[in-house]
Amino acid sequence: MEDFATKNMLVYINHTEIKNNIKSLPYRKSPGADQITNQMLKKLPNKPITFLTNLTQTPNIVKFDNEPIGWKSSVKYSRVILDKILNWWPHISAKLQQAYQRLGVLFPILNRKSIISKKYTLNMYKQILRPLILYASPILDSCANTLHNDFKIPTIDEHINHIANRFFQSLKNSNGAAHYNLIVSPPKIRRLKRGRPHDRIK
Repeated sequence: MEDFATKNMLVYINHTEIKNNIKSLPYRKSPGADQITNQMLKKLPNKPITFLTNLTQTPNIVKFDNEPIGWKSSVKYSRVILDKILNWWPHISAKLQQAYQRLGVLFPILNRKSIISKKYTLNMYKQILRPLILYASPILDSCANTLHNDFKIPTIDEHINHIANRFFQSLKNSNGAAHYNLIVSPPKIRRLKRGRPHDRIK
């Protein structure tokens, strides 16, 4: 218990302690990546030192049943990982990493040379990989739509469509594009074939 409290306890730092630490720095030590020498630190006035004091200051220890609770950058609640600003990136990153780990275990029986039928391969994907990735996806999807609507920014698909349309509109003014028939759009419906850049044109 003492080790846990020592590692997770946040100590109060005052103005005098920072000044004493700066005074104890050696003069001739080479600066770090920030190119700030110890001589520069020793000549700091009181105002920057006060700023450093507030910067390194931490809130009081939060305790539960007289036991200190360590500070964490993210927390797991109801199988969803959230950070201090309720960002979804820690959850998505963790779930993708777990999905890659499961995929690595299943790869010997899910590769192209596997003798297992596609029906059972698809079932394993639906039962093992897809639930892991899609957990809490309705909330993620609604949050993404809300953010796009609130900030009036296009989705990735809409942004790519806009870029594609702008690019193909610029081809009309290019002699080279007319020479190689790049302006002519192929049929948009081609079954069982990969999409072409022209398919992005609305």
